[in-house]
Amino acid sequence: MNNKFIETSQAENLSELDIVCIESACIRLIHQYCVSADRHDLQMFLDVFCIDAQWTRPNGELIGHKAIGDYFVQRPKDELTCHAASNALISVHSGNRAYGTSLVAVYRHKGEEDQIAVLHPSSLVEYIDEFVRDHDSRWRIKKRSSRTILRKADNKAGGPN
Repeated sequence: MNNKFIETSQAENLSELDIVCIESACIRLIHQYCVSADRHDLQMFLDVFCIDAQWTRPNGELIGHKAIGDYFVQRPKDELTCHAASNALISVHSGNRAYGTSLVAVYRHKGEEDQIAVLHPSSLVEYIDEFVRDHDSRWRIKKRSSRTILRKADNKAGGPN
């Protein structure tokens, strides 16, 4: 993916405002992914991805809304999660395509919602994304690759990383 990170100034005839707006839309998708995963909101989660999106995960590949949705609904319902995104870097290639990378610390807690627990991240995940302006002019993730960089030794949870 490193070759996809070009100088923003090389993007085709885009104003600085255009570039900032595209970067903002892409970063918003990164955060929407995290919020929708934590809220178990399937529709909000799917809205992050193009209908034919491709998500490459360490344990396989998901292609399209149906596969991504089927994966999402299998998440444990009794597990509280917090996906905390950081270090987002977006490279705008055109008015319709951008690439990005981000890190997400994933916190997990099994048990009652009102229990207070001292949490440490169960994993640190790197995402590499290709963003496109979709048929309805909204930005979405076309391709996502996720890789777990760090994992707590006892982490066996299986939700979206």
